[in-house]
Amino acid sequence: MPVLTRDMRILELLTFQALTDNPNVDRDWLLRRFMTLIAPPASEDLLGGSGAITRAFNCYGESFACKRMREINERDAYERSRIYSGRRMAFTEEYRAHQAVSGVQGVPRLYGMGMSREGPVVLMEWVEGHTLASSSSLFPVARGGRGTHGAIVAAVGASVARILLQARRSAPSFIHRDISPRNIMVRGGEQDIRRQIGSLDFKLSLIDMGSSSVPQEGNLSITMNSDIWRYGTPEYAAPEMLTKDVPGIAALRNSQSIDVYALCSVLYELYAGYTPYDMENNQRRHGVSPYVMKMSYGPISLSLHDSADRQLANMIMGGIMPKQSDRISMEDLYSGCMAYLGRRDSARRVMRDAPVRPRQTPLQISVTRPENGGGAINGPLPETLVHQMEESSRRAGRFPRFFG
Repeated sequence: MPVLTRDMRILELLTFQALTDNPNVDRDWLLRRFMTLIAPPASEDLLGGSGAITRAFNCYGESFACKRMREINERDAYERSRIYSGRRMAFTEEYRAHQAVSGVQGVPRLYGMGMSREGPVVLMEWVEGHTLASSSSLFPVARGGRGTHGAIVAAVGASVARILLQARRSAPSFIHRDISPRNIMVRGGEQDIRRQIGSLDFKLSLIDMGSSSVPQEGNLSITMNSDIWRYGTPEYAAPEMLTKDVPGIAALRNSQSIDVYALCSVLYELYAGYTPYDMENNQRRHGVSPYVMKMSYGPISLSLHDSADRQLANMIMGGIMPKQSDRISMEDLYSGCMAYLGRRDSARRVMRDAPVRPRQTPLQISVTRPENGGGAINGPLPETLVHQMEESSRRAGRFPRFFG
């Protein structure tokens, strides 16, 4: 038995399909790298709607984001089985969408999917940094005491739009569908983030592919095939991501304008200091659903910090439109943010010059039982690994982290 520090736990995978650029890679090395992991107690997991993420370490000291399905507490066996089946299908759909863009700069690398005794598990890159929601407290406050400067807003917008445009090189139809401040990571620690603010050059990553989709011609999504609906965050999501009761809504969910709407809502909040619909307060006041509110009312007026920000504000508002055909494109949003910053670049160049992602080979590996030559882990954890885990936990405590 391994000797654990404090209340760390062992995560053992029974099988794992590793994604590798080298089909001739040593399978024994893959087995040592991925099959037995060390993680904090389950109480420290980052919880989302139907998934949970923990930071796990392997015997080499590498860290991964380990995502699993949340425990189902339903007492009725039939209902529990129904919920599990739906979550499993959504989990697999999320994996497929993430795999299509894994390796794109600004998207966490995907290492593969396996099975533990508790159910399916996905291993991906652990992004060192803090969410936009938690790190925006470092942004300088604009004149008037709310929101931040237009240049910072434009720099964030350009960085996120660039990621989404580059993703189209690998998966032309990819849609994240749940862009929010909690699902945008700013890489680095506090000092790194301050430097990014000063240089207006943000190192961002998009996380949580739980609502993502890569529509394929002739292949209906799980929404249409199995009536499994994945929604966006109400404060930022386009209205079509907030309902399933409108005719033709499933087809509308295949539009990349969904990401334009959500990203512009995030930029609106950064600039104004409040969200476009102040959903929580206004929903209580008007007593209507988020979908009805966004289809029936326009966003709160965006007050300018400076008259020079008018074009930026008009562009942001141009993305927060109820009809998809009325929204600006991601290409125009990127070009507009860059023009505001006085930088010359085009969406066409970004997509043309995006690195081509190498084709990954899935390799199936499984645990060898002891009677067939498998081994066990014995002895205490290496001091270097213990130090790295403690140091990572200390850094992570500087800001709250969220998982949507």
